[in-house]
Amino acid sequence: RIWVAVDRQSSATPAAMVRKATASGGEGSMAKVPGTGDFLRRPMMAGIAVAGNGFTDQWQCIEMQIHDNALVFDHFRVDQRGMVAPTAGLEPVNTRFLDYAPHPASMAFAAGIDKDNVDWDGIGKAIGMIGGFTYYGFYESILPFLKEIDGTISIVASQPADGHPGSVDISTTRFIIMAHMGQESARKAIATAETYIVRLGLPVDKAADGSLALRYGSIHLHAAYIDGYLTISNFVPHKSEPSPQLVDAMKGHLATGLLDIDRATVRRWLHTADYGVSIKAEAGNTHNTVTLRLTECGDTPILQALIKTFVHTNND
Repeated sequence: RIWVAVDRQSSATPAAMVRKATASGGEGSMAKVPGTGDFLRRPMMAGIAVAGNGFTDQWQCIEMQIHDNALVFDHFRVDQRGMVAPTAGLEPVNTRFLDYAPHPASMAFAAGIDKDNVDWDGIGKAIGMIGGFTYYGFYESILPFLKEIDGTISIVASQPADGHPGSVDISTTRFIIMAHMGQESARKAIATAETYIVRLGLPVDKAADGSLALRYGSIHLHAAYIDGYLTISNFVPHKSEPSPQLVDAMKGHLATGLLDIDRATVRRWLHTADYGVSIKAEAGNTHNTVTLRLTECGDTPILQALIKTFVHTNND
């Protein structure tokens, strides 16, 4: 069991709550912290509770278990009363964007944005804290457009079946980004993008419907307003029958992410690995779940496979 408290020299932080709970007569323990203590006493393979980082007074609780030979991480937030905090700023994903998604998809992500309740400023502070001024500056430049998203935002990518094993190439990977917003907001975003492209001296074609096409070497990009979504892709989108598997994976969640990496690609990064990787992340009303599964490795226990890779990589 691990607990981490970050001291921000403020009486409102969970770190101060821990000090108070553990300072009485030398008999205090983390078990006295409401909610978090109960979490750390639960039967589980591993658990970690992390105090707020200055932007929140909530504990971040993460539990790890093994189910069906997959590592499953469950995350939720607990406030100072010991209550599980609900997810804010998200609404259920609308899977209509999948009508335009390429498949088979090797990567897919979607989140339903509740425009009136999402804390874009708080997200910006977190990005600045983690990534520094450069990332925060980029975030600030696109923030006006992010605030216009009113519904589902998504990205789906597909590696062509006839591609070289283990290759990850932007020129051969098909991807599409879609963000639900009003038509006028989308047109402003496309016009702003056109201004930047022209300043860079790149050739751009503009159609009568306001859509853009950029072709520069192996880079082919399209920007358009399609079926209620601002759309950016490296192919001309067309409506088709969506993948039933993706629809089932996305439906009913506030946010969902899927990533499938074949064995050849994994071996480019970890040459001792003998498996592919499949990751699924889901955001619910109170709990978020990430499932890590190894593929193409038979019935080998997941921890055994990961430890074997780690040991061999370090020995090499």
